[in-house]
Amino acid sequence: MNAGFWISIACFVSALGCGDDAADSGTDGGRKGDACDSFPAICPGGVFEGDYAIANFSDAEAIACCTSIMGDLTVDETAGGELRAVEIRNPLTSLSLPALASVGGAFVVDNNIALARLSLPALAKVGGEFYLFSAAALTSLGVPRLAKVGGDFEVEGNAALTNLTVPSLTTAGGFLVGGNDTLTGVDVPVLASVGGAFVVDNNIALTSLSLPALAKVGDRFVVDGNAALTSLGVPTLAKVGGEFVILRNAVMTSLSVPLLTMIGRDFNISGHASLTRLSVPLLTTVDGGFQVGESGYPGGNVALTAVDAPMLTTVGGDLNVENNPALTVIDVPMLPTVGGTVDVSGNAALTSLSVPVLTTVDGDFNVSGNAALTVVDVPVLTTIGGAFNVSGNAALTALNLPVLTTVGRGFNIDSDGKLTVLSALLLTTVGGDFNVSDNAALTTFDLPVLTIVGGDFNIENNTALKSCLAHALRGQLSAPPASTSITGRSAAGTCP
Repeated sequence: MNAGFWISIACFVSALGCGDDAADSGTDGGRKGDACDSFPAICPGGVFEGDYAIANFSDAEAIACCTSIMGDLTVDETAGGELRAVEIRNPLTSLSLPALASVGGAFVVDNNIALARLSLPALAKVGGEFYLFSAAALTSLGVPRLAKVGGDFEVEGNAALTNLTVPSLTTAGGFLVGGNDTLTGVDVPVLASVGGAFVVDNNIALTSLSLPALAKVGDRFVVDGNAALTSLGVPTLAKVGGEFVILRNAVMTSLSVPLLTMIGRDFNISGHASLTRLSVPLLTTVDGGFQVGESGYPGGNVALTAVDAPMLTTVGGDLNVENNPALTVIDVPMLPTVGGTVDVSGNAALTSLSVPVLTTVDGDFNVSGNAALTVVDVPVLTTIGGAFNVSGNAALTALNLPVLTTVGRGFNIDSDGKLTVLSALLLTTVGGDFNVSDNAALTTFDLPVLTIVGGDFNIENNTALKSCLAHALRGQLSAPPASTSITGRSAAGTCP
């Protein structure tokens, strides 16, 4: 076997220790020490016009003194066809291109079975994508001067890579780091802007993610499935154009985004076992949904005790707080409208729900299965476009809806075992079914101006409620409902 196959490219840009193999390489460029003193014929003036592919040692040596590749640069042992016998016997283990300063198109590293070291000490700019994929042996990536990537900066599926540091990178079209099983740290200290997506996901050993300068992400910001990540701080992030999603980081205890003000799509924090507090002190606008915990996969936030969004004024989609068993505080004091559904459910420790300036919910309003909930305070809520449901809240004793006038679909009060008072003094219209059922302690039933029920009318199994109140309410409707059911062991008595 020719020993020259085992000499790194770095050897060929140095006159020291290269021996006869380097001298006979056929490269046109002259080299002194670590510097090239002339350019090879393949790249006159240091510039190679077009795309270039490195499949083996000789391909790399040929451009060792080139400073710029105008098209795409691909490092792929299958370039030009199937993996050839020469690459199988002598796989590329180390690649150093010390003169390369720019790539006009994409820089792609793929299908390199033995590449352990990649050194690009002068590379400052990549016009397209920087793509490092499935280099199973890669332990070292050196890009100390890389400042700008026009497309995505993507590092995925590199099983041996333990650390990723890109110290000079300021802007990238996207930033994606995923599925690197031994990666423990990602450090991009001056990255300020990502035009597309920022995604760090499924790096099971990742313990550190440092983003001290990141201020703007044009599309989604996702940190998902990093099982060892304990904290996430993005101290300068102000705007995310797409969704902001933090999911399934099992040991994450803290999340800090103190300057975040605007999210262009959904906000979702779910599936965490250790996160104790969620605070977004300056967040004003979520154009999509605001989700904290989910009833299905990936589930709730088991240790979360508080959700603080004191400046939130706009939620364009749903507001869902679900399946957070330790949650005691939901603070959204400035929120006047919700463009979708409000769903607060399955939060076993939540004792009070107050949305003091909420006037309009375009979708459904659902509060259910919160075992300790005693207070639902919506003092200025006037209109619900969808259904109104308060059910299965075992400790709730009173429900007062002082200015609610219209419910677009159904109205359901069901299985609130300690509820004694239901009052909606200004409610005139329920577009769908009206159902008050299985509330064993309900005694006061005050809906004096309800005149329209668009669906069925059901008052059932409220054993402490005087049956005459139910019949009186049915009698004040301006038109008969689709059907009527007043059943159960309702208490006898005289109505006023």
